[in-house]
Amino acid sequence: MPYKIFAIKKNGEVIGYKVGKKDRSIMANGRRYLSNKPLSKKKAVAQLRAVGISESMGSPIPIRENKLNFLITAPYSYCTGEEDEFCHKNSGIKAKELFKKMIGKSPYICEDDTGYTHKRFNNINLLIPKIHKSQCDLLKEDCSSRSNFVSRMDQIVNENGLDRTVVINVHTFPKGDKLDSSNGGHMVMTHPKGRELHTLMLKDIFSDIFKKNPVVMEEKERNLLHERYIGSPLVVSLHYPDYD
Repeated sequence: MPYKIFAIKKNGEVIGYKVGKKDRSIMANGRRYLSNKPLSKKKAVAQLRAVGISESMGSPIPIRENKLNFLITAPYSYCTGEEDEFCHKNSGIKAKELFKKMIGKSPYICEDDTGYTHKRFNNINLLIPKIHKSQCDLLKEDCSSRSNFVSRMDQIVNENGLDRTVVINVHTFPKGDKLDSSNGGHMVMTHPKGRELHTLMLKDIFSDIFKKNPVVMEEKERNLLHERYIGSPLVVSLHYPDYD
């Protein structure tokens, strides 16, 4: 059942907003709205987006009307060999695990290109690049002229609509890394400045579905993949321990 934002009034004046089913029917939790208290418009919009993300991620076969689309990437996962210490080999493994978790046992389409591998089921995309960080740093440089990976990302986003696409970049970090000391071995989620509210919603979803306890942090360094898709409902980087 699709959800919408309702204006909550008191004595004829709007005092806030709540999110509920479009027909105002009672939800499975026995309530009419997702929140007990009226929210600001900004928080209500974030909650509306979050329930869409939750419903899409909570089922191997998303059935929600006007469902969101997901684009999972692992920008630093391409390695030149087993001893390549400048890549995050396990980030590709973690991205694939996330993709499989979301689609369940459903069959998927795989497209293998010179610049990427693209796996897709319904509204869920996994895009793994075939360009090494030393050739072009996808988070800091415009790599379009050296790889068609970014062009493929743009194509997927444009086909589905930026305002309907959640972009998730997967990374890993080694033991003793600055992220490691902050999260005690769990997942770290980094977000662009000003997007903490949306990321906190995803944190709750990940805690419930993936049994992780993510730490949320603002991205301090420039991230071109965050900036490129800043108009999406959610653009975030997931950092997993490399030793997990």
